[in-house]
Amino acid sequence: MSPLANRTIATVGSGVMAEAMIAGLLRGRLVEPEQVVASHPRVERREQLAREYGIRVVADNREAVEGADIVLLAVKPQMLIRVGREIAPALRPGQLVLSILAGATTAALTAVLGHDQVVRAMPNTPARLGKGMTVWYATPATTPDQRAQASALLRALGAELEVDDEKM
Repeated sequence: MSPLANRTIATVGSGVMAEAMIAGLLRGRLVEPEQVVASHPRVERREQLAREYGIRVVADNREAVEGADIVLLAVKPQMLIRVGREIAPALRPGQLVLSILAGATTAALTAVLGHDQVVRAMPNTPARLGKGMTVWYATPATTPDQRAQASALLRALGAELEVDDEKM
């Protein structure tokens, strides 16, 4: 059984890379459309994602996060503080936050979010075709189950490799 079975995934910031992840998860049948909720501020983008993938979409980031088991944080790096403060009160122990923000360290992420179960990853452009290579790092508080979830999610983009030193 997939580590993502019966897990709800929320994408906060549903741009190109988050869409690639949604498409890969659905294409690989790792999740069903009803397991995915995407938040985005623009109504046209929400409608396009709902129409193309059959997923649930919301305008409110906190609403997306509240029922999720895994939160894919995929906003622009300059939005981290604003969005982080917005979703922090909705995060709960046991939720995995998987960040694909360029340049945001786990120290910065955990400080802004007030949450310590965080994976930092930076997928590359070929991930959009399912041919990417993603190196990722998990904080010490991340459980083995959460690491398996992160690995399964990132495999939807291509190859993945966990490293034990964030500098790598």
